[in-house]
Amino acid sequence: MQKIDCNTLLITLPSVLTFIGIFIEISPVKLSPISFIINKIGDIMLKDLQIKVDENVNTLSNFITEVDRRFDNAERDAAKKEAVRLRSAIIMFAEECRTGKKHTQNHFEEIFRITTEYYDYCKKHNLENHYIDIEHEYIRDIYRKCLEKNNFL
Repeated sequence: MQKIDCNTLLITLPSVLTFIGIFIEISPVKLSPISFIINKIGDIMLKDLQIKVDENVNTLSNFITEVDRRFDNAERDAAKKEAVRLRSAIIMFAEECRTGKKHTQNHFEEIFRITTEYYDYCKKHNLENHYIDIEHEYIRDIYRKCLEKNNFL
C-alpha cells in the first residue's frame, strides 16, 4: 500500500472536492454551480424573448386603447344619431298636426314615449332644447282637444 503524504493530500483534496461539487449540490450550503451556470445561460437566451414579449405587450396595450377610443366615438355618434331621429319624429308629428292630419290615440301615445326618450337623452347629456318643448306642448294641446271631442283618427 502506498502512503499519501500531507502535501499531496492538501493539493489533491480541494481539486477532488471542487470536481465533486460541480456535480453534487449540497443543500445546506446552497451552492449549486451547475444550476447557476444553467440559469445564466437561460437568462442570456431568454433576454431577447423577454424584450419581444414586452414589445408585444406594449403594442397590444396601445391597440386596446385605440379600440376603446374608437368604440367610445362610435357609441357617441350612435347616440347623436338616435337623438336626431327622435327629434325629427317629434317635429314631423307636430308638423302633421299643423297641416290637419289626424292621428290615432296610439300615435299620440307613441310620440309621447318618443318625447320622453328624447328628454331622457337630453338630461343624460346635459342638453337643452326649447324648440322641442314648444313642439311637445303643441302636441299635448292637440291631444287634449282630441280627447275632449273624441275625434281621433
